[in-house]
Amino acid sequence: MRWGGPFDPNADAIYVIASISEGHGYRRKIRCLVDTGTKLTVIDESITASIGLDRTKAKGKVTFDSLSEAVEGYWLRAPQFEAYGRTLESFEVACCPMNTRLKIDGLIGLDFFRRLEACFNFKSGVVHLED
Repeated sequence: MRWGGPFDPNADAIYVIASISEGHGYRRKIRCLVDTGTKLTVIDESITASIGLDRTKAKGKVTFDSLSEAVEGYWLRAPQFEAYGRTLESFEVACCPMNTRLKIDGLIGLDFFRRLEACFNFKSGVVHLED
C-alpha cells in the first residue's frame, strides 16, 4: 500500500493535518509536527478528552523528558488515527499537555513510521510512504 502527501520543504519543521477518532464516527482534525525523535505519537490531552478519550480510557502512564522538565501523561488506544491517508486502527497514542507556543495539537512519532519505507523528498515537498 502507498500513502503520502505534501509538506512545505521551506518550513522550520514538517507539519501534517491528521485526525483522531473516538470510534463512533466523529473524527477530530489535528495539526501535528512530524518528530521521528519521539518514539510514540503524542496528542494534546485536551484534544483527546474533547472526543471522549480521556484519562478514564488510559491504559497506563507515560513520562517524557523535555529539554527543561519531565512531562507526565497517559497512553491509550485511539480507535482510529489517520495521517498522510494512512489509517491505523487501535493505535497507541500518548496524551499529555502540549506547549501552546508550538501551535500544534500533537507529534507524530517514530511508531507511526515503523515498518514503512518513508521518503521525505525536499526537492518536491512530498512525503512518500509504502509498506
